[in-house]
Amino acid sequence: MYNNSLIIINLKNVKINLAISHVSLITVSLLSFNFRTLQVYKNKAVGAKKGFDLLKKKSDALKKAFRGILELLVTSKARMGSDYKTAMLSFA
Repeated sequence: MYNNSLIIINLKNVKINLAISHVSLITVSLLSFNFRTLQVYKNKAVGAKKGFDLLKKKSDALKKAFRGILELLVTSKARMGSDYKTAMLSFA
């Protein structure tokens, strides 16, 4: 086997000096760290998607409510114009 040779690993500008007998433990811990990090980012992505969907639903509901209010305003203004015309004709 190996005789406690020294290995230098450069991992994102961080140098780690390891004895060769401990490489397997470090590799396993690095893999699990990457897996856990991936899981964290996946969970964050799922949360962001849910948040986006909830905000989209809220936005759609508000748009629908504002359209209803706008429709009432337009119909009442149109009716007010026709009522004004009839009132002017009745004065004449």
